Amino acid sequence: HEMCGETDGPEAYEDIIGTDLNMIRSLRKEKSFQELQEKLSGVSFGRLAVNRDKSVSEEKIAAVKAIREQVKKELSGLREQFFYETVTELKEDIKQAEPFVKELVRLTIAFGQEFEEKKRGAGVIDFGDMEQYALRILKKEEIAEEYRKKYEEIMSDEYQDSNLIQETLLMQISRMSHGEYNVFMVGDVKQSIYRFRLSRPELFMEKYETYESEETARKRRIDLHKNFRSRGEVLNAVNFIFYQIMTKALGKVEYDEKAALYTGAEFEEKPGFDTEILLIEEGELLEAKELEARAVAGRIKELLRTTEVFDKESGQYRKAAFKDVVILLRSLKGWTDVFAKVLNEEGIPTFCGTKEGYFQTREISLLIDYLKILDNEKQDLPLTAVLSSWFGGMTNEELAQIRCEYPEGPFYRACMDYANEKKDKKLCAFFEQIHRFRELVPYTAIHELLERIVAETGYREYVYAMPGGVQRRANLDMLIEKAKAYESSSYKGLFHFLRYVEQLQKYQVDYGEANINDEMSDTVRLMSIHKSKGLEFPIVIVSGMGKKFNNQDIQKMVVIHQDLGIGAEAVYLKERMQIPTFLKRMIQNETRLENLGEELRVLYVALTRAREKLIVTGTLKNTEEKINQFARVKEQKEPALPFGLLQKAASYLDFLIPALVRLENEVPIQTEILTEEEILMESVMEEERQKVTREDIISIDPNHVYEEG
Repeated sequence: HEMCGETDGPEAYEDIIGTDLNMIRSLRKEKSFQELQEKLSGVSFGRLAVNRDKSVSEEKIAAVKAIREQVKKELSGLREQFFYETVTELKEDIKQAEPFVKELVRLTIAFGQEFEEKKRGAGVIDFGDMEQYALRILKKEEIAEEYRKKYEEIMSDEYQDSNLIQETLLMQISRMSHGEYNVFMVGDVKQSIYRFRLSRPELFMEKYETYESEETARKRRIDLHKNFRSRGEVLNAVNFIFYQIMTKALGKVEYDEKAALYTGAEFEEKPGFDTEILLIEEGELLEAKELEARAVAGRIKELLRTTEVFDKESGQYRKAAFKDVVILLRSLKGWTDVFAKVLNEEGIPTFCGTKEGYFQTREISLLIDYLKILDNEKQDLPLTAVLSSWFGGMTNEELAQIRCEYPEGPFYRACMDYANEKKDKKLCAFFEQIHRFRELVPYTAIHELLERIVAETGYREYVYAMPGGVQRRANLDMLIEKAKAYESSSYKGLFHFLRYVEQLQKYQVDYGEANINDEMSDTVRLMSIHKSKGLEFPIVIVSGMGKKFNNQDIQKMVVIHQDLGIGAEAVYLKERMQIPTFLKRMIQNETRLENLGEELRVLYVALTRAREKLIVTGTLKNTEEKINQFARVKEQKEPALPFGLLQKAASYLDFLIPALVRLENEVPIQTEILTEEEILMESVMEEERQKVTREDIISIDPNHVYEEG
């Protein structure tokens, strides 16, 4: 409406927009659900007048129309989500679902009791039982009083992650019920990221808002404002972003002067430490994850060529190394394999330390394939994999030549015929090796067989020479140890061992890569944001920011909320119809908002891990168009972005891009849009640089002294 009244604004729209505004104001005045529903059902928007003034800004015309369409869409969505039936019909739906919910509760209680009896009979308890039994004991006042007398002071760290059971346990043994505040709690609600463990950041906020900062206060709050970890460039970037996106309505905390970060550490002024936001335009040649990994690899190489970081041990600046870089991801599943593969291809050693993906690692999957053809060499896929690897040493062209010579029949037979008739040295040596090891199978333990294979073929040394070789060699040793443990059971032999591995893979039982404490070696680390909490790293790259948030928990047939209860479907058997109850929709919406608040706090944790350099990356489509959608945000006076905009976020980029639209020169953030072509071109140029380096090395005269000493 204000835009219509501006000098070059569409004045012709002012009256109708004013009418729309009055209608929305009247909706906001309604006090009851029924009255609001009746008014919403009668909402209609008039047609915009024709604008004949040629001096009016086309951008403002488009902006007014876009905002109006958005308001229409919002009201329509509100009507469909919550005001789709009359109050009587909504009540009937809940009544219809009631017996099903009661039965679910009954079954849950019965199962809990039966399960508890089974565990008691076996003499075991789990962690949840420990909490519940402790709670039952401390609910007895005489026992709780004993502990209150025993403990003079109770200290609780990471208090923002406390749940209601933990809170109750602490309160029961404290003297707070007697008016003596002997609990010392430390935490930062902005870092409360364990909602899946039922943490309640509101417990922290209740005390934060009611405790006083005066030294004489009985309930005293001590605010710690300074950050002694990070450079000013990192802190200023974090403050700029979170002043806009972290609000009480969404993140449970208002990011203001009290919540902001202030520099406590001293760093030497150096160029090149501005925070970077890399927006990667999805292309057609590479998958989005691989494209992002390529961009990250290029940036890491550039950083190692140009950046110096402060070494705490020596107290001096030194050239950045791989070990200074950590890549943080919201979830490791589906990401670490792609990133590790690409980074290793680019010559960047990587440490994941994942709890999955062991059997998918190149060195293990290949060795399993080798065992498969020892068990039965007439398996074309494992045979082809092994032939094209270190063991066979054959190229794709050589394998294609074999198939061209013998186009019919199994590939195994083609290889045997080619070896016998063409006397191919590689194939003959390979099959001789296979037959030699196969003769050992009937009377050799699997772990001994594996040891001989990796030793006699040089496979252990080969994987050790690969990027991330320490990790890969440890994975081999782990397989040998697992084979040894397997043979201590009642099962023996190669065939049974391979079936055992197949079952592990089928049911997704994964050892995870060998834990070798390789974090401290010179490798780039891939880590989940949750695992990084409490840690710090010289260079942090936060990737996967374009990944959609996981909302599976609100898509289920039954949804549960710790305050609102159980939301289910109303099933009408005669009509063969089911619809979500109003309560279910309320729980879904509340859970969605709480999830967004959690994601905001997860993002805060990720961005505050950086000590000196912070880089944020994410892929998206139509980047320029996405940025232009939020152009109007720049003119907004309030520091925080509107709740309506934030609550629609589907990824971290939906938080970041609107904030970046308001970016000003004095803020140490550099935003760059990268295309697939630019990323691939950089990768090619890097290869050329490496070639030049190798040629230079080869041309070195070993008899010439280039530098004394």
